[in-house]
Amino acid sequence: MANQGTLSWPMTRAVATRPDAEAIVDGEARFTYAQWGRRVRGLTAGLRNVGLRTADVVASIGQNSFRHLECWVGIPAAGMVLNDLNYRLAFPELEFIINDCGARSIIADGAYLEVALQLKPLPQQE
Repeated sequence: MANQGTLSWPMTRAVATRPDAEAIVDGEARFTYAQWGRRVRGLTAGLRNVGLRTADVVASIGQNSFRHLECWVGIPAAGMVLNDLNYRLAFPELEFIINDCGARSIIADGAYLEVALQLKPLPQQE
């Protein structure tokens, strides 16, 4: 996960040099760099466990939160492409975007779960 071409390398360095320092504060949620690093590694492992591979596009829809930040770091760290969807767009626009970019999966926070469940990426040509 030490890819210097993504946002994961500063996290990896902070985990190694300041693991107990506070990294994330989001309302009541608070994480040290070590905790955040474990969460990001868990996301990357989860993406692989559901069958996603390097260079697959993963769409994300949600408001700013620690979970959304984990997507920003974890998806590229897994070698995948993050397509961050604008939750203010209308459903047809979101549907066009996920199909145009070839998204293989969608990650949504609770507020946008129903929208994400209705979005159906078209089957990809191999």
